[in-house]
Amino acid sequence: MLLIITLSGDPAVDLVVDKVSIPIFRLNVDRFRDYEFTLRPKDWEIVGPGSHRISSDTGTRCWWWKPLITRSSEDPLIMGEVRASVEELYSWFARRHWLVGNSPLFERRIGKLYQAEVAADFFETPTSVVLWGQRPNALLTTDRRWVAKSQAMEMTADGRGLFVTEVDVQSLDAVGPWFLQPLVESPTDVTVQVAGDDLFAFQRSRSGNLTPDWRFDFFVGEATWESVSLSRSEVGQVLDFCKALGVNWGRLDFLRVDGRLIFLELNPNGQWGFLDPADDSGLVTGVARFLSESTTHGRH
Repeated sequence: MLLIITLSGDPAVDLVVDKVSIPIFRLNVDRFRDYEFTLRPKDWEIVGPGSHRISSDTGTRCWWWKPLITRSSEDPLIMGEVRASVEELYSWFARRHWLVGNSPLFERRIGKLYQAEVAADFFETPTSVVLWGQRPNALLTTDRRWVAKSQAMEMTADGRGLFVTEVDVQSLDAVGPWFLQPLVESPTDVTVQVAGDDLFAFQRSRSGNLTPDWRFDFFVGEATWESVSLSRSEVGQVLDFCKALGVNWGRLDFLRVDGRLIFLELNPNGQWGFLDPADDSGLVTGVARFLSESTTHGRH
């Protein structure tokens, strides 16, 4: 049985649950009071609505899918205890090498700069640099245009996030930290969802982008994607990159410039449902097949 650790109303999980070919149990962490949860050193059991249950006798694989609670009416101490219990349960599956997908700690082990180092063997990759304690314009050429990105995707104290943003390196302060790359001008975004050996590629025009980051346009309802075929050599490059990194799941973001793919990053647990919500290109079916049949692992 597949345990999905997630939140109620997650659109990606809503899309895929009816297509998974093995029994599943959905643990919505934000609705933890709907469950009877028992975790002991050697065994565990969860009973959900309708007396649906999963236990250490029946659980055989686990998918951690964005059970991040940003706002809750519950006391933070209570939610901290719930989170710790669920993480302990996830570790139970990890010790048995029964995980599918990527751990929430993936980028502590394989961050964006290491991704770029590995990707350079397979794709064109922009230079990346992280700086603090010095003025960026002392090290970076000012005859190029630069963008600032976020490594951690944390929010500021007043709830703002950093999308990919073009910056004037001469105006950046020395406090930092700054994660910087040269601006790559491209007419097309390409994103590839990896689900085992299956690749699902989509593209969108960057014409009229409000910022260099398509996610900003997505949040204001302007990002539309269409299915696209990769060349045989591009398929090989993507699969070889994933093999070198030791992953079989995630969403790879690229720019296409003069027919070439320029690697940006691997989003290990990036949203994918918005790319093909009607399953016209088989993405939802492919993800369901991956969750049901893929080789499991223990990388926590």
